[in-house]
Amino acid sequence: MKQPYISKSYKNSLITVVLLVAGCVVYLFVEDASESAAIAAIVGLAIIIAMITAIRGMIQLYKGRKEEKNAKFMIALLGNGSGILYLISTIIMTISIIW
Repeated sequence: MKQPYISKSYKNSLITVVLLVAGCVVYLFVEDASESAAIAAIVGLAIIIAMITAIRGMIQLYKGRKEEKNAKFMIALLGNGSGILYLISTIIMTISIIW
C-alpha cells in the first residue's frame, strides 16, 4: 500500500524533532562536551541527520500539498520547519564567524 506524502513527511518530522532534542540533551547534560571529540561527533551526526531528514520531509510535504490538510500536515510542517530553521541559522552563524 502506497503511503500518502503527508504521512511520510509526518514520520520524517518526528525523526527530525527526536534527533534535534536528543542532540541538545546530550550536549547539555554531558560535562565538558566541548572538549570531548566523541560527544561532539555524536551530537554533530545527530544534528546533520536531523537536517537531512527535515529537507526530505519538506520535499515530501510539498509533493503532498494538494492532499487534505489535517493534524499530521501541521505537525509535519512544524517539525520539518524547525529542522530547516536550524539549518538556516547554522549556515548564517557559520558565515558570520568566518567573516
